Order: sequence, then structure tokens, then C-alpha cells
Amino acid sequence: MVDVNAFLAAILPGVHQQTEFYIVHFVFIAVVYWIVHTVFHSFCKSSESSEFDTLLSSVKKLRDPGQLQIDLNTVKQHTTKLQKLNNDLKNKKNELQLKKKEIEKEIQKLKKQQMNVKEDEENINIDELQRIDSLIEIEQKRKNDLPDPRRLFQQEIDNEERSIKQLKIKSASVCNVFNNIEKFVASIKQKIKNALKEKKYTEGRRLQNVQKLAAEVLQKIKLREDYLFLSHGFTVDGDNWDDYECFVKGNFTSKEEMEHARRSGFTTRSDAYITYVNKELYKTLNEKYKNEFPKGTPLVCLCEEGRVEDVEGMIRGARVAGMDVTAMVSEVGTRSYGDSWTPLMMAAWKEHSTIIEILLQCNADTATTDNNGENALHWAAYNNKTTTTTVQLLLNNMKLEDINHKDTFGYTPLDRCYNYNNSSIKQQLIDLIRQKGGKRKSEL
Repeated sequence: MVDVNAFLAAILPGVHQQTEFYIVHFVFIAVVYWIVHTVFHSFCKSSESSEFDTLLSSVKKLRDPGQLQIDLNTVKQHTTKLQKLNNDLKNKKNELQLKKKEIEKEIQKLKKQQMNVKEDEENINIDELQRIDSLIEIEQKRKNDLPDPRRLFQQEIDNEERSIKQLKIKSASVCNVFNNIEKFVASIKQKIKNALKEKKYTEGRRLQNVQKLAAEVLQKIKLREDYLFLSHGFTVDGDNWDDYECFVKGNFTSKEEMEHARRSGFTTRSDAYITYVNKELYKTLNEKYKNEFPKGTPLVCLCEEGRVEDVEGMIRGARVAGMDVTAMVSEVGTRSYGDSWTPLMMAAWKEHSTIIEILLQCNADTATTDNNGENALHWAAYNNKTTTTTVQLLLNNMKLEDINHKDTFGYTPLDRCYNYNNSSIKQQLIDLIRQKGGKRKSEL
């Protein structure tokens, strides 16, 4: 066996002791690093476990309907009673105010009589003065004896306000748990992916079990009446209860919708209200886009900008207003710069395939051409660079004569694709058009 120390001392005289120092120093640092890393990892794991256990505990509590739940019958009982007490208090105040005015009026009348008696200085009727004084004192006492209306209802009002305050605290806790569960369900998928990526299969299984449990609980929660109440922004107080009953009876989907319906003279989400809303939406969108794009036709500009929801809203509004929707989605208008386009051409040029589908469902005319004799397929074949979806949709809804239609320059859509489209999907577009019988002008 070789003596390492002796060997080092022999080949590195004078350095041996220094080498030992560095070795010991290195070992010491490594040990300290290992201890810190282990403690920190354990702390993080403990912290994650604590957070996990807290969420799991909340999920399990919500499985039991008796836990973390607001009884809306109790809410109604306290809020309606408090509302009644406040109304009674208001009525009592008005009643006592009237009595007070009547008494003051009577006192003024007696004082006037008293002045009249005193004016006759030569024949003052002392007995009459005394009688009037007595009456004034009686009326004054009646006035002073009027009860304080607040005291009549104070105790009951305080009791109801105290109960409602407790319900508010509980409802805040319930809302907090609702939010945590929703966030938990939304984020746990990523936690599972991370666990599987790190090959922590046991942790992944545990997370999957909790995910399943949480999803089931969340589904049940969304059927609960208190979830409907709290998730739509209603709070536990007397002013909100009547609104909530109107919300439920009217079958509204949001508080904003209910408030809009009320302002418009509707109490339920009836067909008449929906028709009214859609007509108003059409007017609003039409006016909005006329102002935003003074040179353009509103629907064409919507297709240009790719605003799917507004396209749907305008079409829905036009339909309930009795307009010819097919004509509206087919006619030539102008885009934001003022040149001529149909809604379908604009959506095809911009590759807005979702809007294309909407327009085709409304029977948009694929044969319509612009001032240069170009149809929607001409523009799609010319400019589509990211997807073949738009061209495929158009081809599925076009006649062969329109697929091979020549513009004023004599070019077919296939010519436009060959001559101007330099994208990575050019050949795919060419193949699609040819599969549907598309040809170049030289082939016709």
C-alpha cells in the first residue's frame, strides 16, 4: 500500500500541509452545502405539503353540505325582517312627525288665543288665561312624551344587523373557499405534469385523486343555490335580496343583464327582451364601427379586424330586426380604407376562418366579385400564408365555375396562387384547388 501523505510530502515538500488544508476546507464546504440543501428541501416540501393538506381539507369540507354553506332561507329571514323593521321605523317616524306638527299647531293656536285675551287690558279674563295656560301645558307634555321611534325598534334592529354581520363573515369565507377550489382545479393539471416530468409517479397519482375529488366537488358546488347567489355578486344584506329574487325568477344570466332589462322595462329574460337586446346590439355595433371606420362598411370592417363576437352580434341583431341577413353578408361594401370588398372577401384575405364559417352559415354568396372581378377565393389563394383552412372552407361551398372564375385581368384563383403566393403553404393550396377542379387560365 502506498502512503499518500508520505508520497505528497516527498513530491511536494512544503506544500503538503497546505494541500491538507484545502482538502479539509473543500470537504467542510461540501458538508455545509449538503446540510443547507437538505434542510431547505425539507422545508419546501413541508410548506408544499401544508398547502396541499389545507386545500385537500377544504375540498373534503365542501363535500359535506353542512360545512361552509350559506343557508339562503336564513339570509332571506334576517334580511326581510331587517327590511321590515327599517320600513316600520320609517313609517313610525313619519307618524310621530305628523303628531308633533299637529301638537305644535295646537300650541300656536292656544298662544294666539292667549294673546287675544291679554290685549283687552281693562277686562282681562283671568280664568280664561288660566284655562289656556293649562291647555298649553297639556299639549307641551304630549309633545315631550312622544316616544323616540329608534328606541321602539332598536333592539330588534341591532339583533338582525348582528345576525347579518355574522352571515357576511361566513359568506366571505365561503367565497374565499370557492375561489381557492376553482384556482386549485385550474392549476392542478400543471402540478401533475410537473410531477410526471420529474418521474414522481406516487405524487402524480395522489394529485390525480385530489383533482378528481376537487372536480366532483366543484361540479356539486356550482349546483348549490349559495354558489349562484355569491358568484353573481349578490351580498348578504337587505338591499340585495329583492334583486336576487328578481334575478332567479327572471332567469337572467348576470346582474348586469338583469339591471339592463329593468332599465329597458323588462322583468324577465323573455324572448321579447332578448329580441330587444339583439336589436339594440345591432344599432350599437353599427354606430360604433361607423364612428371607428368612417370610410368603411361596419360588417366588412368587423371581418377585417377579426372581431368574431361582434360579427355574431351584428348578424343576430339584423336577423331579429327582420333584415335580409344573406344579402347583408353577401353585398359589396368597403373596408377601413374605403376600397370595395365583401365581408367574405375580407375574412378570406385576412385568414379569419371562424368568421368565414359564420358567414357561410348565413349563406354568403361565394360567387360575388369586386370591381376587378375577383371573388373570395382569388383573395384567399393570393394572400393566405399560415393555414389552408380558409381555402378549404371556400372550396367546399363553391361551384366549379366560380372556382375557375377569371377576373378582369383573365386570372383564375389558381393563377393568383401560382403568381403571387410565396408562402410555405403555397403548394398545399395549389393541390387543394386542383383537387376541386381548379385550373389556370392557360388550361381552360
